[in-house]
Amino acid sequence: MPHESTTILLPEKDMPRQWYNIIPDLPRPLSPPVSPATGKAIPPDELNAIFPMGLSMQEVSQDSYIDIPEEILNIYRVWRPSPLVRARSQQIAESCVRQQLPGISPFNEFTEGGGLMSYGPVGRDCYLRTAVFVGKILKGARAAGLALAMPGVFRLVINQTYFS
Repeated sequence: MPHESTTILLPEKDMPRQWYNIIPDLPRPLSPPVSPATGKAIPPDELNAIFPMGLSMQEVSQDSYIDIPEEILNIYRVWRPSPLVRARSQQIAESCVRQQLPGISPFNEFTEGGGLMSYGPVGRDCYLRTAVFVGKILKGARAAGLALAMPGVFRLVINQTYFS
């Protein structure tokens, strides 16, 4: 008997409103951020020249939970990935073909299922970038001090059999 998977979507009203801050739970305090120019600890007031005040406050906070800024919550409301779309991409493409709708998706499975085209980041690249980012944090780097890791490899797939 085939196994039917189930996906549970988190309603917007249940979206987390706070980030968990691991700093208070570490066995020993992290070293302060160090200036690459001087090799010495950066005083908190100088952090504000590098980072916005809110980010500087998060960097030194001993609170276990930090409120997510409303601007970020607004982005999460719009761009939160949906497990349903990813897990059912091929079925969605097949439905588009049956309904003769030209569909576009960021997932390759969509064009494999018969959809017109897909354009989006290559999943493997995203996972590798995440692993590097997490590795740096586990080695003591502060997340606020790391560059934002955006996807570096994108793939455009056009289904040439779509029009036949």
